[in-house]
Amino acid sequence: MVRAAVLPAVGAPLEITDIVLPEPGPGQVRIALAAAGVCHS
Repeated sequence: MVRAAVLPAVGAPLEITDIVLPEPGPGQVRIALAAAGVCHS
């Protein structure tokens, strides 16, 4: 399980929640994201 910022609908606030990530399939990879930005304009 990982923590994720989820946008449930357009205009709604971000929700911090736990989600389950499926294992990558053939030809797919999983990367680790260190940081991200969100523009509120």
